[in-house]
Amino acid sequence: MMACEAPTLEDEGHSAIVIDRDTREVWSITGKQIAVAVPCREAFAALGSGWEWAMAAMALGKTAREAVEFAMKYDVFTGGSVESIVIVPA
Repeated sequence: MMACEAPTLEDEGHSAIVIDRDTREVWSITGKQIAVAVPCREAFAALGSGWEWAMAAMALGKTAREAVEFAMKYDVFTGGSVESIVIVPA
């Protein structure tokens, strides 16, 4: 399996999570800094503070949005608001 080229963002004020559907690598990007690609061995992935809580919630059938909301309840370092998008296949 060949790793994909590291994605980048032009604007330092943004962050993103990029998933390569071919290699199943998950990239966490903040501004122009890139974290190491993490192989995704499950049907879902979670990054950042509260990731353990979110993974447990998704393993129990919660959606990604519900999993983040669950993590926010139990992880003192997870906060803010939840924004989500739905990607519809072409």
